[in-house]
Amino acid sequence: MPEADKLYEDYLSPGRASLVRTRITAPQVLAGFRNAQETKAAVGDLVGELVAKLPSKAPVFGADQDLRQVGLGQNVPISWGNLETYPGFLAGGLSGVELPGGTTIPDRRDIFGKYTLAKTAAQGHTKVTLTVHGLILRVLDSVDFCPGNLGTGMIRDVALGLSRLERTPYQDGRKCGPDSNCTVAKPVQFEVALPLDDVSIDVTSKFVGRES
Repeated sequence: MPEADKLYEDYLSPGRASLVRTRITAPQVLAGFRNAQETKAAVGDLVGELVAKLPSKAPVFGADQDLRQVGLGQNVPISWGNLETYPGFLAGGLSGVELPGGTTIPDRRDIFGKYTLAKTAAQGHTKVTLTVHGLILRVLDSVDFCPGNLGTGMIRDVALGLSRLERTPYQDGRKCGPDSNCTVAKPVQFEVALPLDDVSIDVTSKFVGRES
């Protein structure tokens, strides 16, 4: 996992934690997040919530509407559990990063996009289709182990050791002095943003005969 290697190399380089996020753009990483079952399940849940929120009377047909207008897509609770994948190894579960200076930054997963209702008629039958499109998944996370879910078994032993390094002061006599908040291992924040596939479903049963 070359992209992960770069982040962990930075994490294991002594120094001061930075508030700057690394933007990950490698195609294989983006594909890993896009194709993960947890990501697809989150999109499915979002579409289900959207259908439940759509008014059965006086719906708007043919016009794009933003998911945020109906309160969807913000702080989506996605946790990736497979450590052998990019999303599982890099992002994992939901927690946050606690920087040595006392600043705490929570993890975030947001899904932005629009939806459209379309009504068609053929052979005397009306069909209503909901299309959710232009979806973008944005992940804000960090490589860090303190605090966090340390797991079990060998994973816990490794994570516990790394978490201790995040709290071990480091001095080099140059950039890292006694008041520098430098540590042997430092949290590394990153961002992933990627397009997701459109979703179209038949919602005729919710609207036909109830439009007015």
